[in-house]
Amino acid sequence: MNKQVFVFSGQGSQYQGMGKNLFETSDEAKKLLNLADKSLDYKISDIILGDQKQLIIQTEYTQPALLTLAVAQYNYLKSEYNFRPTIMAGHSLGEYAALVCSGSLEFTTALKLVSARGKLMSVSAGKAGAMAAVRGIETARLKRLVADQISEGKMVTISNANGKGNNVISGLKEDIESFAELLEANGATIIFLNVSAAFHSPLMHEAASKFAKLLNEVEFQMPESLVISNVDAHPYQSVVEIKEKLSLQMENTVNWVDTVSYIVRSKPESIIELGAKSQLKKMIMQDYRDLKIFSFDDEADLQAVKALLSDESKLASVSSEYSFISRMLGVIVSTPNKNFDTQDYEKKVIIPYNELVKKNEDFKEKAYSPNIEEIVELVKRLRDILTAKQVPIIEQIDRVNDLLLEAKLGDQKDKILEEIY
Repeated sequence: MNKQVFVFSGQGSQYQGMGKNLFETSDEAKKLLNLADKSLDYKISDIILGDQKQLIIQTEYTQPALLTLAVAQYNYLKSEYNFRPTIMAGHSLGEYAALVCSGSLEFTTALKLVSARGKLMSVSAGKAGAMAAVRGIETARLKRLVADQISEGKMVTISNANGKGNNVISGLKEDIESFAELLEANGATIIFLNVSAAFHSPLMHEAASKFAKLLNEVEFQMPESLVISNVDAHPYQSVVEIKEKLSLQMENTVNWVDTVSYIVRSKPESIIELGAKSQLKKMIMQDYRDLKIFSFDDEADLQAVKALLSDESKLASVSSEYSFISRMLGVIVSTPNKNFDTQDYEKKVIIPYNELVKKNEDFKEKAYSPNIEEIVELVKRLRDILTAKQVPIIEQIDRVNDLLLEAKLGDQKDKILEEIY
């Protein structure tokens, strides 16, 4: 099955009338918009499709509106095509859409969360903060300069690590302004952002602390796809971790450059951006021009997405005919070998592989599907074979995780991984 990655854009991409055609033509999108209208003390449809242009740029309204758009886009695609994303990631606010679409968080709950998040961040706007985009200076050098500023008692941080040489700084207004002058003297291009708060900086600490209490009252599930955290660019491993990192995210760097690096290492067939405009596509393509990236909000890209997912649906209907062991055998064959000891390879790879082939034939003849206990034992054998091929543990876990995702084991997937690794 092809590896599809979905990424969700964040605040700053919004515009009046975003998603208008989708909300007018898709029953799934209409249903979600109606649900959103009933979930808060105002109508999201008025914010997105109304004529009050000043509201769409206010943080407390922007965040629920963008969440609704991204989830509506995803629900539309799911209603039309059969696909299963392997990885999801969101840029700041977009992480909430990723959690909703991965089955980790219920939509109306997420809507109320981001509404509260937006209000808390707006309140923090009274602390004389500022943000500025920094171009033309390497990230490593920028980090050193930021460290120098902090050592001098300045309130300055990198709020968004968006790409190689593409960053945003955040902090106290006077400190950011003086730092900007220093950066320009070092050859950087500075663009001050039209915001009144220092998002993703220590100035958000009070808001993050209050938000943490709200998160503790919310019920999360483990995502059905891997969801990458903005905080450390690693997949979430537990519900507790999700809550902790969503709070930390408000006052820490959006580690987008490392998130994209993680995605690229997974060798995705394609990356599909959901949300408004094509900001993430542009960011990613600055560093990785050979990737196949499509944005839902671009009409030409959307047609390409439909064609891509249509082909994926056909593949899914075929691959569903293959047994669990057949998929295991595929993993073994497709994983490069690094063990060149002929005798050891014969004993620990070839013989066990042939035993699995025979077991697969027996299961097919009896039309038998293994139960959970048998799947655990089968995956242990797969682990042993991959270990004999000298496959690194991290790569093993990624391959086994993909296998278990395709098997649609739900909550059992994480238990199996924990038991085996």
